[in-house]
Amino acid sequence: SYLLTDNSAPPLLIFLGFGQSSEKQQHLFELFPENRVLIIDPLLFGESDYIGIKKSISTDDLNSVFQELFLKENIQETGILAYSLGARFAMNLCLLYPDSISSIHLLAPDGIILNFWNRAIAHSLLIQKAYTSLMHNQKILLGLLRLGQGLRLLRPSLVKFARLHTKNKEAQERVLRLWILLKDVQPNFQFFITTAKAKSIPLNFVFGKYDRVITHRVRKKAMRCSPESEFTLLEAGHDLMKHEVLEQWLEFEPAETKNPRRGEDLKFVVFTINDLS
Repeated sequence: SYLLTDNSAPPLLIFLGFGQSSEKQQHLFELFPENRVLIIDPLLFGESDYIGIKKSISTDDLNSVFQELFLKENIQETGILAYSLGARFAMNLCLLYPDSISSIHLLAPDGIILNFWNRAIAHSLLIQKAYTSLMHNQKILLGLLRLGQGLRLLRPSLVKFARLHTKNKEAQERVLRLWILLKDVQPNFQFFITTAKAKSIPLNFVFGKYDRVITHRVRKKAMRCSPESEFTLLEAGHDLMKHEVLEQWLEFEPAETKNPRRGEDLKFVVFTINDLS
């Protein structure tokens, strides 16, 4: 499901992150008045068609969804802006329809380095059962979270995320179902970079300097795999979809290209490979 602006301007697909919905992100319309903006709901949120489906989706499923969207909205070519989990869908869309993509902006992108537990839970029935059992026992779960944070094995942001998204049975099952749904459509990041380069698709990676979810390690891999891309480091954490953070980013961009210029403002820093060493 998605919300869109009704105009004939160049389209911009926006893929949201985990827990977000197009209804609550309508401020994005204000930030891109020169585009026909389509804000895409993530799976299992908003009015997603995959709510309730427990099997994993395939590349063919994604292809059918994207094809239907392109036909329904008469999209020949589009720009993409994707945040966090949404980056996985953006990369898959690029791999499926590279000739239809004009530019890609990935903000705090997930999918560059896949989390071990994400893969393990998605592919192991035994671990799924253990996870479900743990999620249904909140006292043990909260105790383990407190212990992990106390021993500095878990980052405070990760503990906060876990508490937020496991606060009730529906939230617990949603996290598990999402990981299972996506297990067969994990994008190959290097193949994505190779495809974008072969098709001359401009890539812009935007990271938060204080992001505890998409970390320094992810930034290093992105720069190593695609040194010719545009890389932007903002004075922010993981939530780069906040209105004020996006305004900082867009403030320094030419309206016709939406590619950030190298500004000197302290709120907007463009880093180099040397900054990551």
